[in-house]
Amino acid sequence: MKHLLLLLLIIPTGLLGQDFSLEGFGNQSGILPDDGSTIELTGYIDFTNTSDYTGDVFARWTVESQEPSSMEYKYCWNLCYPYGVTDGSQAHAVTPGLFIEHGLSDDFATQGFAGYYKSTQSGGTVIRHYFYNSTQSLQSYLDIGYCFGETSTDECDLWNSIEENAFGKVSFISATYPNPANTEARIDYHIKDMNNASYTVVNSTGSEIMTNKLNDTTGTIFIDSSELAAGFYLVNVSNNGLNIGTERLIVE
Repeated sequence: MKHLLLLLLIIPTGLLGQDFSLEGFGNQSGILPDDGSTIELTGYIDFTNTSDYTGDVFARWTVESQEPSSMEYKYCWNLCYPYGVTDGSQAHAVTPGLFIEHGLSDDFATQGFAGYYKSTQSGGTVIRHYFYNSTQSLQSYLDIGYCFGETSTDECDLWNSIEENAFGKVSFISATYPNPANTEARIDYHIKDMNNASYTVVNSTGSEIMTNKLNDTTGTIFIDSSELAAGFYLVNVSNNGLNIGTERLIVE
């Protein structure tokens, strides 16, 4: 089995002015199956309107560089767009100072940015995400790098070609892996301004069957799925009483 890494990278010099402040974070690992199917890696971006602009903001993406690799890609920005769509038609209405958190919300009517990447081959890709107004007089962008088929960043040429990553900018949890799980499932996480953080496992009837505190700002949640009955579960991660994210878990 091949391993994969998602590396989310922020390039401060890449901004076209400072119209919108963009911060991103992502760090996932998992398995790239030999049969060509694959889990999704996700990159998140926080958006802040640092200008005095009031109006609509749109999003688009472009491929800036790519090593030999196939890819499928979609994103959410106030609406979720299918694979292959590069320019969103549904804008976010913003006012000066407005902050839009990255897309962990299940309410797609207010969905912050989340990009989903799939690959069936080893390689890397840098995706540039633009945020702009209708006249494109205001425009900022953020680069996200993805690396598939490597077991460490030292082996990933894409990572070595970029100087600075955005680790720790925002709170984040990865997708559950492996999923489905037989004996153990994992979720990577980073929690900004950590305060009384924990995770809870909820079964299909809504009952909490497991809860544990998180002691480290960054780490991996290990769930002993051998103790769980076969079925569907939700894993909720919270910090200071606020939900950071929810991921699905299937136990076989």
